[in-house]
Amino acid sequence: MPAAQFQSRFADTAPQSAAPIDWVRLNDIRIQYARSRCAPRLDLFRACTMITPDPAVGLEICTDALVRCLGQALNRMPVFYRPGATTFSFDEAWLLRVLAAVQYDDHDSLTFLVARRVSPPQRRAFVRLVRLVAQNWNNDRV
Repeated sequence: MPAAQFQSRFADTAPQSAAPIDWVRLNDIRIQYARSRCAPRLDLFRACTMITPDPAVGLEICTDALVRCLGQALNRMPVFYRPGATTFSFDEAWLLRVLAAVQYDDHDSLTFLVARRVSPPQRRAFVRLVRLVAQNWNNDRV
């Protein structure tokens, strides 16, 4: 097949995302991140001891703890766009993929995603916080 035919055959197809973006969840995380920007940073390990897997602990509290600790887990401040933005940053997409891996019990993806960005001493605490957020997200949305 000539190169011109090959290019024209695939020129009309748009690249697809690996998974659809959960815009509602992303916007909730962005709102919580915007609220917590002026709050003091929270130590990742302290957050894990303060938050228990209690159903009374709401999604907002767990998400607040996660976004306040995310900079420590990533060893740099994450990039979050303003709520309602129609594009997303790499950090936002990564966090949504981590939450989706927890939600669907995809241990291999979760291990891969966390191992690539979170330092070894902080992985267990970070995954615990992510699991609490995913669990509370499912409880609040049922």
